[in-house]
Amino acid sequence: MARNTLALTEDYPRRGRRYHALSDEQLTELWVTAIRVWARSFHSFPPEVGDGEAELSLRGSSPPHDLVKAEVEQICAAAASAIERLPDDTKDRINNGIGAAYLEDLKGKS
Repeated sequence: MARNTLALTEDYPRRGRRYHALSDEQLTELWVTAIRVWARSFHSFPPEVGDGEAELSLRGSSPPHDLVKAEVEQICAAAASAIERLPDDTKDRINNGIGAAYLEDLKGKS
C-alpha cells in the first residue's frame, strides 16, 4: 500500500501536476467527488483519486477521509465481494503476492 502511494506521488509530477493550480478547497472537493463516484461504480478507479492524493501529499496535506467514511465502507464491501467471487487459485495467487510484497517491505525497513 505504501509503495503504491509512493509510486502515485512520484508519477504525478512527471505527468505535469494537473491539479497544482487548484485551491485546497477545490482539490478537496475534487478528491471527495472522485471517491463518491468510485463508491457508486466500483469497477473503475477514478484517476482523480490518486492524482488528488498525490497533489495533497505534495502540499503536505492528507485526504479528508472523515468526509467519505460511508463511501470508503462501500468500496471495501464491493472489493470484499469481488474477492469472494474469485476462483480459489486466483485468491491463492493474490494472497501469495500480498505476502511477498509484505516481506519485501519488511526487508526494506531493516
